Amino acid sequence: MKLNKKELEILENISEGNSDTHQLKIFTNFDLNKILEIIIKLEKLKLIDLVKKQDKSYNEEYWDAKITSSGKEELRKLFKDSR
Repeated sequence: MKLNKKELEILENISEGNSDTHQLKIFTNFDLNKILEIIIKLEKLKLIDLVKKQDKSYNEEYWDAKITSSGKEELRKLFKDSR
């Protein structure tokens, strides 16, 4: 599977616990639309699972992502290949 640099950066951030769209925006400096595009693609590839959540303080919805076992395996392969 081939991921581009931005997709890989998002997947790495999710694996490190920066899993919601607000955190991903801060840690990657990507715009929200690009983040949403990438996480939807990663979910379709079964690398992450997405859950829609509600921030009660700000009364807004956001997405929270969790890396799947397939996503962890993909990261292991990518890092192994880069050595």
